[in-house]
Amino acid sequence: MENLVSKVKKLQMAVVALISLNLFFLVTSYKPKESKHEKFEEISVDRINIVDKKGVTKMVIASQDMLRKDSKDPGVSEGFTYSGMLFRNEEGEECGGLIFNGKKTKTGQSADAGLTLDQYNQDQNVVIEHNETVDRAESSIKDGLTVIQRPDYTKRRDEYKKYEEIDKLMQTTAQKDSLRTYYATQGVTSRRRLFVGIEHGVKSQKSYNEAGLFIRNKAGANAIKLYVDDNNIPHFEVYDLSGKKKVYELDLKEKK
Repeated sequence: MENLVSKVKKLQMAVVALISLNLFFLVTSYKPKESKHEKFEEISVDRINIVDKKGVTKMVIASQDMLRKDSKDPGVSEGFTYSGMLFRNEEGEECGGLIFNGKKTKTGQSADAGLTLDQYNQDQNVVIEHNETVDRAESSIKDGLTVIQRPDYTKRRDEYKKYEEIDKLMQTTAQKDSLRTYYATQGVTSRRRLFVGIEHGVKSQKSYNEAGLFIRNKAGANAIKLYVDDNNIPHFEVYDLSGKKKVYELDLKEKK
């Protein structure tokens, strides 16, 4: 009987030891799940790329030197000076952005800021912008919403060839304007169709200040203007197809 009790005690001790050993291995082998979230108090970089699971860059945040380093847009100039954020679609093509710059110049200041929305594989066609150029002689400040009509993306490279063609013409300004109007009417170049906002400044030693709605026709010429001028006088004007001649004007001047 004593022998049986002894064996039971030994078995109990073995079970306790085995459980303890298993608990030891369980505790020591446990590793908490590694977090994929990294936290930084401060980080300094030239560019950040937001990339989806397929490896497509969907957004870029960068300084002016890096923002469009890999852009395929034929309209990007070598002197691009904007910092900010660019949005890209499912194909990795630019489709808008939030950009800005600003600096003092030898004679004044210059600044630009804008939220742009692009047509598919095209340049921006909706812009909320601030544009500012000020020097000793003249100034121009523009704040508002601009809508631009652009050709289909398949004609984009031909579009920029037309601009180069116009710039290289050894002709008068009037002849160049005529060619611009022709290409715009044919729908092969871009043209501003709508602006809602304020434009003010000094030009040829005369101040101007216009706040209102400005609509242009398919050729990019003036069609309708509804605005308040520098003297607080409201205007409603309708233009002919050339955009140079007023065919109707509502006289809202105060009668003396």
